[in-house]
Amino acid sequence: FNTGNANFKQDSYPVLIKIIQIMKQHPDVQFKIEGHTDSVGDSEPNRRLSQTRADAVRSYLINAGVPSKNIVSAKGFGEIKPKASNLTKEGRRKNRRVEVIRIK
Repeated sequence: FNTGNANFKQDSYPVLIKIIQIMKQHPDVQFKIEGHTDSVGDSEPNRRLSQTRADAVRSYLINAGVPSKNIVSAKGFGEIKPKASNLTKEGRRKNRRVEVIRIK
């Protein structure tokens, strides 16, 4: 994601398609979706943005045929779970993400 928005970047679509294939191949598996942001801006708007990102991925997967029962939650965490340093442009890029996590 680019800073401040929840629109998918063009290079996200191949990853989303692969996730859809995996989810459809394993219909008994459940997943959770976690949205994240970098630390640019205030924490509450970042939490809301991360929720919007998680919801966007959830909607995309369901609209592509993944049963909603397989996605047990979509939650935004804002900037509190960084994968990389927010002190660099590359680190902030890595932190603007949504993770799809197998839970069962």
